Amino acid sequence: MISLDRRSVDALFATDAGSAYPAATNLALAAENGIAYYTSLLADSGNLVLLARDDNEVAGHLSGASAAPAACIPSGADLESVHVYPAHRNPASASSS
Repeated sequence: MISLDRRSVDALFATDAGSAYPAATNLALAAENGIAYYTSLLADSGNLVLLARDDNEVAGHLSGASAAPAACIPSGADLESVHVYPAHRNPASASSS
């Protein structure tokens, strides 16, 4: 059985859309539909859903899906959402030397 933890998706909405587009964003979307939505993603082999952990603590998530081929791109993927909690972000790992 797969256990879903929607806290990372809640945090993504609150951090990203909630601060940038508060009037146009339903911040309760993950609470209202998140479990059913991500369960449906897990049921489709064309999707990828990853939960990042630091020991037993959720550090973030990533979800994406295979993209249909286009005329100029034979195959690809669509990144749907990605979130890493601030406490787990490492600015040094994101910089290039």
